[in-house]
Amino acid sequence: WTVNTFISSLGSAGFNSEKLRLPEDISIAGNGYKYVANGGAQTVIVFDENDQIVNEISIAPIPGVETGTYPANAVFVDSSSRIYVVDTGRSRIGLYDNPFDTSVTPWTPGVRYPEELFKDSNGYFFITSGIEHSVKIFNGIQVLEQSLGVQNEPGSDNSHFNTPQDLVTDSNGNIYVVDSNNHRVQVFTQQGAYLRTLGTGLQGDTHGTFHNPTGIALSDANELYITDSGNN
Repeated sequence: WTVNTFISSLGSAGFNSEKLRLPEDISIAGNGYKYVANGGAQTVIVFDENDQIVNEISIAPIPGVETGTYPANAVFVDSSSRIYVVDTGRSRIGLYDNPFDTSVTPWTPGVRYPEELFKDSNGYFFITSGIEHSVKIFNGIQVLEQSLGVQNEPGSDNSHFNTPQDLVTDSNGNIYVVDSNNHRVQVFTQQGAYLRTLGTGLQGDTHGTFHNPTGIALSDANELYITDSGNN
């Protein structure tokens, strides 16, 4: 299918409560609810299936435990409607049981400045860290099982990343990692073995090349969509 017609927009810009300010990520739940990481306001805004705002989740510091104010950098909602908010500045993930949960369960996965979180159909968590140049893979009870890339060592061969940003898995468990500063997408098996590269690995603006890609999504028809940020 082809998307070529603008349908509608979510929310409105502003500095007040329930206004969008520097939105950074979006996740859509099975019930049609949309969750927008509102980076400039340190919140996640929740829209219902009719695109009406029903709640605003604050990611303020836990009183007596944390300090400082950091943006909501990314958000992911799993099949049970549990919400995972990537709090890059605190190097932690905030877990919320439902869109109206007012208490956060913090998860500190030991990933420095996490960028994105993805949870696959088997319950595995994948967390990217651009500054560590790696992807960490955790099982369903949040125990680290595997890493992709060489931590804290950027590179351009098939064992390294240079600022990985986003990722997704397909129905076969293959892992697609957006390797932004290498201008490519790296594909691995479920066991972490390198399969292939999408793109040439060189910056370009022609068909089949990328310029600092940042995001990726997979449709139900197994079509990959990659945001090629440097090429707009």
